[in-house]
Amino acid sequence: MGSKRKLATKILNSIYNTINNFENFYDLFGGGGSMSIASLQAGHKTHYNELNAGVANLLKHIKDGGELPTKWVSREEFNIYKNSDDWRVYRDWE
Repeated sequence: MGSKRKLATKILNSIYNTINNFENFYDLFGGGGSMSIASLQAGHKTHYNELNAGVANLLKHIKDGGELPTKWVSREEFNIYKNSDDWRVYRDWE
């Protein structure tokens, strides 16, 4: 639980050392997507799952070749949209 951004590559390497190479990576409790992004960058077919549909839809957008939004979001804006199923509501701020 918690951010694995700094550990994602080490975790993937540990998996390689345990089971060798693999084709599919299943991120069952995807959260912020650190493991899924590392898996995609390593060339694996990645299956991401997350209860928050907005976050899951954003990762699907990125996986399909879309760009990661880069605009800074204030806490107020975040609180307004944090439970939205559609990550694209953030586009309106650009």
